Amino acid sequence: MVQGAGTYSGLAVLLAVSLGCSRETPPKLEASTQPVAKSLEYSVVWGDTPLGVRSYWLEFSRGQLRIAGEANGALFLASGQLYRWHQQEEARQILKVCPDANAEPSDDEATAEDAARDDNHSQITVFGAEAERLDASGRVSISEPPSVEDATSFGNRVGLRASAGPYLFVESSSDAIYCRAAHGSGQSSLETFDLANQKFLTLPTKAELAELGALARHSQRVSLLECLAPRVGPDGRKLGSEELLELEPWSAVPILAPSGKLSFEVTLGMMRSHVEGVIRCPVIVEGSSALLSRFAPPRGLDAFRKLQPKAELRGWSSLAPNELARLATIDRAFADHARGVEK
Repeated sequence: MVQGAGTYSGLAVLLAVSLGCSRETPPKLEASTQPVAKSLEYSVVWGDTPLGVRSYWLEFSRGQLRIAGEANGALFLASGQLYRWHQQEEARQILKVCPDANAEPSDDEATAEDAARDDNHSQITVFGAEAERLDASGRVSISEPPSVEDATSFGNRVGLRASAGPYLFVESSSDAIYCRAAHGSGQSSLETFDLANQKFLTLPTKAELAELGALARHSQRVSLLECLAPRVGPDGRKLGSEELLELEPWSAVPILAPSGKLSFEVTLGMMRSHVEGVIRCPVIVEGSSALLSRFAPPRGLDAFRKLQPKAELRGWSSLAPNELARLATIDRAFADHARGVEK
């Protein structure tokens, strides 16, 4: 027994010395964990399934993929935090009839007008969007539900088209008729929201769009010419190769091609005369340059397709090597929200 105690004491001293050395040389400790980090990748992917939009928590290690969790809705990682897309709905009041701006009612008429004011409104629902934090409390506003003041008709939509890393590609549209406006107004947009920095930004950048536009004109020439062919110029000639160079890349959304490679749905377009209107030509191109690597999907998605062949992926994000301490928290968040998943 005394000998065992002496051995234990010697081990304790050795352990203390080892710990002291590790504190003095942190670079060696970090280097020792690097191979482990590189062999592991934890990602969240989401997409359309027969049961609706669904997200999957994936572990990829040494060439093997494991589905570690599942939840309803579109989920994504940003700065090691887990979020879910949430569409907001709020009630608004629009006018049934525009008030007469030139009329000056008498006192009796003003009283009657006040009494009837509530009857001149109808209720509608407007939409916004936010990112709901799942591993802690909190929400990030993406698009506020709009105001509808002075409108007699209003409708809007906000949707998530795709995501790559912390970047959310948000589609918005609205149509409205306002009092004292000559005609109705409508608008639509595709914008990129950076969830990590909580703001909209121009992405892909102009340089990235230029690269994708050049790829599109080179690899999708036939498709672009087919898009132009039905249109006729003011001289009666069908649009063709001459107009091909006028097409400019307006937007691009990262997608996962059937081949499993990173691709982009690129919309090229141009504004013709008022009579001819706008021409939009969407095509799909592969983008693998270093400039576009920020949108790259995680590894192991070929194996994921075999496990979930009916899922059409529309977004992905991953934990960075320095965020692996968040694993247990993300695991718990998926476990908590897995209760609502229908098998």
